[in-house]
Amino acid sequence: IYYRQLAVKGRGSPLWIPEPNDRLPIEYRRKGICVGDVGIITDYGGFDFMFNICLPRDHPTNPDDLPDDFVPLHPPLKSTDIRGYTEFKLNSYLASTSVERSLRDGDLSYTSASEGAVVTMPQGAYSEKLGNVALFKTYLSIHGESWYKYVNGVRGREAKNGDVRLVIGCDKSATWGMATFSNLTEHNALRLKFKAIGESSFGRTYGWEYSGMAEVRAGPDAQEVDDLRMNEEAERGVVYKNQCLFMETLNATLNAEVWNKLSSESGPLFVQESASPSFNPTASTTGGPVTGSSAGFGGSRPSASQANCSNPGPTQTRPNVQFEEVVTSLVW
Repeated sequence: IYYRQLAVKGRGSPLWIPEPNDRLPIEYRRKGICVGDVGIITDYGGFDFMFNICLPRDHPTNPDDLPDDFVPLHPPLKSTDIRGYTEFKLNSYLASTSVERSLRDGDLSYTSASEGAVVTMPQGAYSEKLGNVALFKTYLSIHGESWYKYVNGVRGREAKNGDVRLVIGCDKSATWGMATFSNLTEHNALRLKFKAIGESSFGRTYGWEYSGMAEVRAGPDAQEVDDLRMNEEAERGVVYKNQCLFMETLNATLNAEVWNKLSSESGPLFVQESASPSFNPTASTTGGPVTGSSAGFGGSRPSASQANCSNPGPTQTRPNVQFEEVVTSLVW
């Protein structure tokens, strides 16, 4: 429900689990998902980080067991290649069309008579978007095959064809609230209220009050933030905008011949088609040696069926990989 209701907002893939994996290195957890991350979205709506193509092999964020052919992106990104801005100000929110908002006594309340979802950003959210997407597309086309060997072979993730993603943008916040609800009627209405519930070492903490049936989350937990500081004086009072609410990605899809070859070499870890779970909906729908497409979600951004355009491109650098961009649609 959460993905289906909020993907149409045009922000990319909404994550039900926005917080970073607490087993990852502290350098990663303090920043959260970043442009250049490679990974998969889990069935429960979190991001399973594998490595980052913009960082050197020996960077603390990258694991020791990288793909055999791993080399950092070259030429490296310049500061002008990434756009950063605060699109969502204090007390912003995104919600499905069935949700109504009222402001009463300083608290945000939501009412609905049907299925819906909402994400709140009491302290706003910061957005990062890659400008030089062409550089990432070329890199993915060269290395995408080895990524599946690594993700499924070395890391044992059983990723389906089309599941491996390269992050090109994200919306991150310091605090958030999420809620989903369904099967509501006029006689079985739901009311949600998102409000400040206390103070912590990093500022206000938030939570939900609701009547009716709903699934709600709020975060981060105060202990999670304290753990990030690790009692370091330099981290005292730092506000970590490491909670990724939405991520935009290029999704790597190998052509059938290459995928079948990997499957025959590696066995049942390789499944041809993505099962397209609720938090991982995209799958390649175009043929040819290399495809770049995106699922355009809402607004003026075109959907994959609306904006396909042909451009073969040099096959020597894009031999076996198709990719989908979760925002505009191109076919290479």
